[in-house]
Amino acid sequence: TVGSYAYLNGALHVQVSLAMDAICRDLCERRKDTSLAYLCTPTDLHLIPKEAHDAALANYKEFSKKPFCMLMKLFGGKKMLRKNVRAPVSGVGGEFYYVDGISVAQGPNYAMAKRMQHWRAIISHSKGNVVSSNIAPSTSTASVVQNRTFAWAYEGM
Repeated sequence: TVGSYAYLNGALHVQVSLAMDAICRDLCERRKDTSLAYLCTPTDLHLIPKEAHDAALANYKEFSKKPFCMLMKLFGGKKMLRKNVRAPVSGVGGEFYYVDGISVAQGPNYAMAKRMQHWRAIISHSKGNVVSSNIAPSTSTASVVQNRTFAWAYEGM
């Protein structure tokens, strides 16, 4: 099993992800029994069951009634406290529900690097490799809390 767990700030994250991807690709081509492991980020777009979608909508509706939330919406415009579940998308096999947890504060490099990991996982799995791709919990690492917004969130504002 090869775990792709490296992280670097900014464009370096894309570069290290490209290097990890090349290693994983080559290993999977040369050794058919290679398995891959990834730690996905909660700040990404993920498919979810309909029940999770419905629960998220209900929770958002209830939470939005709190005075603090009303103030945040009033002063923050439409930039704060937005729903992160969207209307389902129809496709082959039915409707697909998803949560859009992508964080603009993390930037395009982070989103691209994590997307490349998803692509490699899908490609490798389609070719018969075993792939583990689980969503890791949010963590208060130095690289995360260097962003002031994330630091505030982890400190409870």
